[in-house]
Formats: sequence, structure tokens, C-alpha cells
Amino acid sequence: MPDADKTAILEESNRLCKGLEEYKKKKVPFYKSDYQPILAAIYRNLGETLAPPQKAKMSQPTFTLIVACTILIFSCIVLIYQSFTLSAQVDEMTAQISALQTDNQNLSDQLAAYQKTASAKKTVTLDNGNYVAGADFAAGTYDIEAVSGLGNVISDNSSLDGGINAIMGTKAEDTLGIAEQKYSNIKLPDGTTLMLSGVKVRLKLVEAY
Repeated sequence: MPDADKTAILEESNRLCKGLEEYKKKKVPFYKSDYQPILAAIYRNLGETLAPPQKAKMSQPTFTLIVACTILIFSCIVLIYQSFTLSAQVDEMTAQISALQTDNQNLSDQLAAYQKTASAKKTVTLDNGNYVAGADFAAGTYDIEAVSGLGNVISDNSSLDGGINAIMGTKAEDTLGIAEQKYSNIKLPDGTTLMLSGVKVRLKLVEAY
């Protein structure tokens, strides 16, 4: 077959294929596999090789945009992770600072209590009468012990609040065995009145308020 005829047939075949591609773009329901074998047979009979269909290549600007977007997304993910990590570290440091401040306050309170206890008179002996904590003796927690006599020892704060309401006396005076000679950790805060009747007691300071 003359080369001119062969070329004309190939050009006509390619033109028809391009026309079919246009129909396909218009959503005509057929597939390339419907006509690709026919086109391949024409090329084969003419002694030519049908070049495989070329895939559309991505343009350089599009590729650059995709790469830039990928880098941007990755950078955002890294920044978000770092933000969460930094926030967690800040929260942890804030909690540690708060704990240190609490510990410091507790130590300050303990030091103040120790200083009050150190400066207060450690032992006070009281006889019959009424006495006010913070005026007649330092307010604080006391161990109370009967020195002589037998009688009532009463504070005007409730025994539920650590006060006292008891009969106290020495063993020599307590012939009926109804009295206690010693009480420990009696709380006598500032302004509390301690009333003694018939008994002398010794107050030993445990902790000043």
C-alpha cells in the first residue's frame, strides 16, 4: 500500500478517535475499550504501532502548589503539636509553682506557730478563779495537771471543740476516786475563759496560737 494512502488512513482513524473522545467528554456512555482494539488492528494491518495513550502530565505550577500546600499542612500540624506540648508544660509548671507556694505558706505558718510557742511562757500555775486566754495566759493548746485540791475545771468553749469540763484533783485529795489528775491537748484559743473551783492546776504549753 502506498505510504500516502497509509498516512491518510491513519490520519482518518485518529480523527475518528478524537471525535469519539469528544463524545466521551459530553458524557456519551461508551468506553475507550470499545474502539481501542479496532484502532490497534488498523495500525497493525498497516504495519504501524499504536502508541499507548498518554496520561495527562501535571503542570509545574500545579505540582509546586501541591508541594507548598503539603509543606504548609505539615507545618501547621507541627505547630499545633508544639502548642499542645507547651500548654501541657505550662500547666505542669503552674501546678508545681502552686504546690511550692502552698508548701511555703504551710512552712511560714508552722514557723510562726513555733515562734509564738517559743516566746510564750511554757508553764503557768493557776488557783481558784476565772482566767482568760490571751490575757492571763497565752492562747494555745495545753496539758493541764492538778497540783493540789479537788474541784471543777471548766472552759467556756465546748469539749467538742477541744475544751474541758471535768473534775480534777490529786490522788491525795481524791478519796472517792472521781477525779482525773491530768488532761492532754486541751485547746484554749484567744478569749476563752478557764474557770477553776477548789483546785490548783498547772498549764503546760504544747502549742501557742
